[in-house]
Amino acid sequence: MSMTPEEQKAADAAKAEADEKAEADARANETDADKKAREQTEREASLKKSYEDELIKERAAREKAEKAMADAAYKKRHEEEEEGGEEDHPLTRAELQSILERERQLTRVETHRESIEGRIRSLATSVEEGNLMIEVSKNRTFPSHYSPEDVAEEVYAIANRKKLRLERDEALRALAEKDNANRTGTGGHHDSVRAGEPKMTDIDKGEYTRLGFSWNGTSRRYEKRLSNGSLLVKDPQTKRVVLIRKSS
Repeated sequence: MSMTPEEQKAADAAKAEADEKAEADARANETDADKKAREQTEREASLKKSYEDELIKERAAREKAEKAMADAAYKKRHEEEEEGGEEDHPLTRAELQSILERERQLTRVETHRESIEGRIRSLATSVEEGNLMIEVSKNRTFPSHYSPEDVAEEVYAIANRKKLRLERDEALRALAEKDNANRTGTGGHHDSVRAGEPKMTDIDKGEYTRLGFSWNGTSRRYEKRLSNGSLLVKDPQTKRVVLIRKSS
């Protein structure tokens, strides 16, 4: 028997709530190894999606530029035909140098295209990353003295700029935390515990924060409000999570 729209909506909300609770329970009880494996999988999936999104942008930018060039060439030719300009127009020295330089660059890149793409594939750690790097190489011009290796390294940096920046930030953050831990262990001060909050290690506190739980000084417990208004309560002693449904 099919459900009414209201029943379907209620069923979907209940399923979403159950899934959210199950995920919270699973994360609360997972081992360090499980946590690291899950976070690695999430990072890889996010990175793959990022490569695919950037590839779409790069391809769209190239196609837009190519269309603009084609439209400009057509317009110029049409204007010359209307003016009856069949005669050749002399080029200035600057125009000639620009045309020749551009032609040399295009010829050189296309001559080494197979070698460049081979270097790119050897640097890429996934098909998605390699596809993006190749598209980037097609959308850029490089100095004439660049070797295929130079081009591959340049496009690697462009394609991975966001990942490289995140890795740098994470390294700096880890270094700052290590420095703070060293200072704390040699006479520094610990952050004060909020009134009534159980004493916990920094690792446990960080895990509670990552899962979205925060200390409620009034109810004197760790809580997380769900999107449907229900409440997840976590006991730091037993590690159990209790769901308190929103009263209707």
